[in-house]
Amino acid sequence: MQVTVLGRWSPYPRGGEACSGYLIEHGDTCLLLECGNGVFSKVEQYASFWKLNAIVCSHLHADHCGDLPIIRNAVKSGMLYQKIKDKMPVFLPSIPESNFDIISTYQDGLNLIIIEKLPNMGTVKSAVVNGTFTVSFFNVQHSMTSYGVIIEAGGKRLVYTGDTQLFPELEAYAAGADLLISEATVLNRNKDYAVGKHLTATQAGSLARSSGVKKFLPSHFFPEYPLDEVKYEIEQGYGSRVEMAAEGMVIVL
Repeated sequence: MQVTVLGRWSPYPRGGEACSGYLIEHGDTCLLLECGNGVFSKVEQYASFWKLNAIVCSHLHADHCGDLPIIRNAVKSGMLYQKIKDKMPVFLPSIPESNFDIISTYQDGLNLIIIEKLPNMGTVKSAVVNGTFTVSFFNVQHSMTSYGVIIEAGGKRLVYTGDTQLFPELEAYAAGADLLISEATVLNRNKDYAVGKHLTATQAGSLARSSGVKKFLPSHFFPEYPLDEVKYEIEQGYGSRVEMAAEGMVIVL
């Protein structure tokens, strides 16, 4: 499994960069995990949109799904010019309804697959993409309905926290992952803001340490924070040095 970082910012990107987006590849199957503002252009920079098999949006904030109308336009054009055969499958929540109602108008280009309607497999809801990826969703604790994501292929397991505050079961979901991609949004000086919404940088590091993951990639950074401060607080929780998510970074599992 290969992971390419396309975007790492929340709730808006720094100039020339993008919000949340990760390209996940195994064999001939390509999955886009999150398509926040600016991510479409990054897909085209590092790969090809026309090779994507599906898109996953953990929740309906724009820094995670804001490029869906652009993707819908691309699919419609691609179908017209025979660059793509079918609508693009998109896994996403149907809540909140006010956000979903807008996205539902894009169904002339997107095949919307509602996470809440997927079959239960224990504590997760699961689907298979292109016979290659098993994609599972678990509830997390954010300011709107949101999901963590587990992606498995070729005997490897990637766990993505999405946007969430720390809660007891999160460590169990992440335990032993080959790669944990965790939000690390809030510095300790603003920790009250994180309650009910996000992990602090220190909490992200502590989660990675306590869950015993093989690789740890902190991401989802607030663009007004100096990244050296964020890195310092992540490492305080993790107990050793970390490599921060950066556009174009490739991780092979």
